[in-house]
Amino acid sequence: MTVVLFLAAGFCLLLLVLYLFLLSVPSTEHSARPAQAEETLRTLSFEFPSQLLGERICSRQDLDFVATEAHDLQQKFLRERKAVMFFWLKDVRNSVVQVVDFYRTAVRTSASVNPVVEIRLATNYVAFLLLWEIARGLVWIQNPVAAQRIISRVFGIADQISLATGGLLTALDPSVLGRVKPPWQTPSQKA
Repeated sequence: MTVVLFLAAGFCLLLLVLYLFLLSVPSTEHSARPAQAEETLRTLSFEFPSQLLGERICSRQDLDFVATEAHDLQQKFLRERKAVMFFWLKDVRNSVVQVVDFYRTAVRTSASVNPVVEIRLATNYVAFLLLWEIARGLVWIQNPVAAQRIISRVFGIADQISLATGGLLTALDPSVLGRVKPPWQTPSQKA
């Protein structure tokens, strides 16, 4: 039993060190400026979930208003906010998974893959998945308002990943991109 606790504590410490490392390393745009990366993703019809919606779900102002004006509804309000936050978190995760999967599919045939950039992207992806799970757990245990800071970090890393993959996709040969169909497009959009 003690061994399991020490392993769990060691794993948590390792995750903390990885997280702090990711915060200290400056983000670099790999092959394109953010505007070009956004344009590439827009061309591919990729839509990232709204950060403003996530911030609004976590809003302390709304909770304070409900607590002041209708105290008896506060618990129901928090339960419903929690459910909406779970949907939003799932949407963010699905978007990141789709754009990373699309990128991986697109670069399989490319000879211009930079291992350092790939490691950085993989590290950000793993950090995103870990933070996403922590955020989901915190929302489940408490509520979206209590998880506001970590939700912001989750979205920040998700945004970094989408911009990085968009920048890397910008650098690819357009004929390669034309052969790979994005998973987020409906059949009518692929035509």
